[in-house]
Amino acid sequence: MTARKKGYPLLVDGSQLNIPYTSSIIAARRSFIQKERPVVLNLMRALIESIAYYKTHKEETFKIMGKYLRTQDRDVFEENSRVYNHNLRPYATNEMLELSIQELGKSDPNILKMNPERFVDHSILKELESMGFINHVAESMVLSKAVEGRPHMLLKICFAAALFILTAAMRPAGAGEAPPMSLARDGWFYVGGHMTKINDKQYMTGQMYVEYRIPARKSHPYPIIMVHGAFVSGTNYTGTPDGREGWAQYFVRQGYAVYVVDQVGKGRSSYVEQAYGPTELADSQNSQRRVVAQEKYNLWPQAHLHTQWPGNGEPDDPSVQQLLASQIPDIRDFTKKQMLNTPALIALLDKIGAAIIMVHSQAGAFGWPVADARPNLVKAILAIEPNGPPAYSVEFIGAPDYFRQGQLGLTYGITAMPLTYSPPVASASELSFAQEENADGPDLVKCWMQAAPARQLPNLQKMPVLVLSAEASYHAPYDHCTVKYLRQAGIRPTWIKLADLGIHGNSHVMMLEKNNKQIAAVIARWLDKSLPPPKKDNRISTR
Repeated sequence: MTARKKGYPLLVDGSQLNIPYTSSIIAARRSFIQKERPVVLNLMRALIESIAYYKTHKEETFKIMGKYLRTQDRDVFEENSRVYNHNLRPYATNEMLELSIQELGKSDPNILKMNPERFVDHSILKELESMGFINHVAESMVLSKAVEGRPHMLLKICFAAALFILTAAMRPAGAGEAPPMSLARDGWFYVGGHMTKINDKQYMTGQMYVEYRIPARKSHPYPIIMVHGAFVSGTNYTGTPDGREGWAQYFVRQGYAVYVVDQVGKGRSSYVEQAYGPTELADSQNSQRRVVAQEKYNLWPQAHLHTQWPGNGEPDDPSVQQLLASQIPDIRDFTKKQMLNTPALIALLDKIGAAIIMVHSQAGAFGWPVADARPNLVKAILAIEPNGPPAYSVEFIGAPDYFRQGQLGLTYGITAMPLTYSPPVASASELSFAQEENADGPDLVKCWMQAAPARQLPNLQKMPVLVLSAEASYHAPYDHCTVKYLRQAGIRPTWIKLADLGIHGNSHVMMLEKNNKQIAAVIARWLDKSLPPPKKDNRISTR
């Protein structure tokens, strides 16, 4: 514009040629994005909000540009506004990147061989999209333009905004800054269950409570079924002790339908003593020793690495109090729990169709037989520190020995429920286990494996499997045994150790800790890479 005003002829206007190119680039190492993902998310939020401001606050933008461009020529501002019409969704296309690669390839031919996708990470933008953040900003832009030149309307909106801010200030601390979640519907139902005669009266037993959230914009075909562990209910996934959103909300914001269950006989899945047997309740010290303040007890070698509890871990810590309040009695007989929950989860799959199953801790022993029974419906297994180690349990006794072998509990290796082994077994007694002579490391237990020749688990080879392990958890000494057992049976699990990604200090209840969203993002990225597009005839949940 300045050149034209000085009389120079315009030979080419690049903005009119529709040549795909990147006008600006934000570069970062992949390791930084993984380690500091919240920082990168905030940076992208700021960029998108600044684009919105640029588009809706013309006069204010001109003043800012005038300061840094050192000019007050309004024609320059108008031309800049026309040429740089930035999108709220600044995705970089392959065409844009290929142009840059071709240019750089003139000086270094090796660059021409590189895949453009190697240089871009769209996961940050996709995460903001699934959270509804970009739509929220776009709606704000429409509102801003609607009130332009209408001061009375603006005054009303400002008053409403003030009320909103006041209401937000009254929310519990830690409620988070995520925009409102947009749902197509949410609700609950029960699966499984049958009438049982007790003292000449009929009672419903075996039923499982399920609550669901369906996002308004469902971008993933398969829902996620979330199954909690011992002494808790589905609330382990629907929030944190300090008031932040849980993994259920996170994955809904990612575009997944989510189904959160209460195990049979727990929470809202009614307990019937005559049918389920006696219960037990973990005392407050159990949480202190195993998750909340494990670094003070050091019952296993990695316990001292714990740093992620959202509080000080003392008995009067509000987050500790919330955790204890959420704990409920558990059916004492672990084999009985597997016998009750496995058919209920199968019934859930039969009801909603193909799904991803997420199991944590104790629920790991349910996930394997469910996937074994419905290999065509379970599209992926997310084993978040699944029950283990295989075959014989481990007791933690502190230094110097740390480990003491427990009883044979997982009689089918990774569960007490029958599995489809090849060659087949008529009962668990036909399986033979042998303990390795040496541990894989000084801070690890010695694994129990199948005695050679090892039988295979063909049904569990049909879907991708993720085993996720935290650095400071009591699973850190033995999750490798679960992975080795699966591999010995012909399964090819992906084993992600959070510490290898620069995510440190987590306990067994990582979904409740300070960096729970960072860990959820690791799972989401694995799902994006591991699940192929669905076939047209797949059953997809519409509930």
